Amino acid sequence: MRDVLAQTPKPTAGQYALLILCAVQAVYWTVRAIAGDDAGFALMLGIGSASVAGLGGVLIVRAMRMVTLVLTDDALLLEQRSSTTTVRRSDIRAVNGDMPHRPTWSQFVIIELADEAASKLPRLNKAPGVLIPRIQRWAGVGEEPPAPL
Repeated sequence: MRDVLAQTPKPTAGQYALLILCAVQAVYWTVRAIAGDDAGFALMLGIGSASVAGLGGVLIVRAMRMVTLVLTDDALLLEQRSSTTTVRRSDIRAVNGDMPHRPTWSQFVIIELADEAASKLPRLNKAPGVLIPRIQRWAGVGEEPPAPL
């Protein structure tokens, strides 16, 4: 079994449109700066270039850091472009959100492991209120770790 549960959100069309708009403005102000000798054109060129570089950098970093949450028969996988983090089903003691007992209010999914470490998953394209019960059913655990015997 290989069940892809969620992914980090991809950059939106609006973000790409804003990048294109900033690039067009930078080109426009470059042409104006070359044609004239007004210092204002050079300032606008600098602002436009910084906007293109900043927004482009953010979109590239977001694309490079895409994460996919996958359930297999015996492990939960966080697949990234360059690596995969594996959490065995038997190591999961509890699954909850950052708002205890309120999965629909939570922003993040938190997985408590057998070694008493907690792992916070990144923001994904599905709500924690959907993911938490699904992962709990798969792992056979609840929101609280079982009491020690």
